[in-house]
Amino acid sequence: DPFHRFLIENIAWESILIEPQSPCVQTLQSIYADRPNIRIEHAAIGPEQETLRLYKVSDTAVGLPHWANQLASARREVILSHKDRIPDIEQHLQTEDVRCLGLAHVVAKHRFPRVDLLASDTEGFDFEIVKQIDSLRSMPEVIYYEHLHLSKLEYEQSLGFLKDRGYLTQAVNNGDTFAMKRC
Repeated sequence: DPFHRFLIENIAWESILIEPQSPCVQTLQSIYADRPNIRIEHAAIGPEQETLRLYKVSDTAVGLPHWANQLASARREVILSHKDRIPDIEQHLQTEDVRCLGLAHVVAKHRFPRVDLLASDTEGFDFEIVKQIDSLRSMPEVIYYEHLHLSKLEYEQSLGFLKDRGYLTQAVNNGDTFAMKRC
């Protein structure tokens, strides 16, 4: 998480961390328990009142890299694409249906007047989340999202979507995109 350091060091940031996986929610609650300005929302961002089928590595899998049980995606093929580092990943694959909330719903629920920074790392579902900025009262100043698992077409569409809304974009970190609202 490229923003963890800022959350820990800058206690003035009001933040919502949205996480669909129960064990990861519990970990986040432990890490940020002493930070009332950081809220944890146990959900996925998606179509309101729906569920999202999440493909993930089993929470009980052993002998895998430390990051393996953090892998989760709405796209099965994205999880299986880690086969080069986890050859038997299919044996550890499971599904979980998680509730979806719209981005605007979460922002309103937590009474945020605006979103300054939207950061997304959802293993291939990122453009779906970025598109939800249209439902916000105002556009975020900065958007940081993972494009690594988007198809070439989806990535081009995401860049066009952001350009149409007045953002300058730059690919960074071998798989992420940084977008900043033009002044």
